[in-house]
Amino acid sequence: MAFDREKRFERFGRRPEKDFEHKSFNKSEEQTIVPKEKPKLVKMPKSLTRPVTSKTKKGKVLQVTSKRKSAVARATVRSGKGRIIINKKPYTAISNRFILDLVREPLVIVEKHNKDLLGKVDINILVNGGGVMGQMQAVRNCIAKAFVQYFDDLELTREFLEYDRSFLVDDVRRVESKKPLGPKARAKKQHSKR
Repeated sequence: MAFDREKRFERFGRRPEKDFEHKSFNKSEEQTIVPKEKPKLVKMPKSLTRPVTSKTKKGKVLQVTSKRKSAVARATVRSGKGRIIINKKPYTAISNRFILDLVREPLVIVEKHNKDLLGKVDINILVNGGGVMGQMQAVRNCIAKAFVQYFDDLELTREFLEYDRSFLVDDVRRVESKKPLGPKARAKKQHSKR
């Protein structure tokens, strides 16, 4: 008794899908697979793909965010005289030299690219969460993103990416949560066999 797929599907009330028939079941006919139509791509709204911008009487205003570990920095960029304020204080008020140099890094790159850009914008940054280093790294990235998105300059973007990719791309790594039977995520209590 030969295996007839058509009859089997008629008996059980299902229709065979010829697109997906295996060659061993239907040796007499050549198999032709008809590709299905591709789904139409839905365009994302501009608010999700581009930074939040608005125009006021004073000029263009832009909002930029950056994250590092559990610290989040939010910057408002508008046309101005080159002031950079972090948590309502000028960035020059940072007492630790290492952290100050870290925050100045994007400014040095912008200055090398074009000295005029520094004096054209005011950046007001509010940062919270995390520790001191995480906050300052988030601030540093926020400043770089602010200049790139405000002036929309491809050469400046390329210079930032060549120097350090983390200026424009947020680090997605986060601290792993603690597990039971140990002080940290992976460390466990010492086990004795005797």
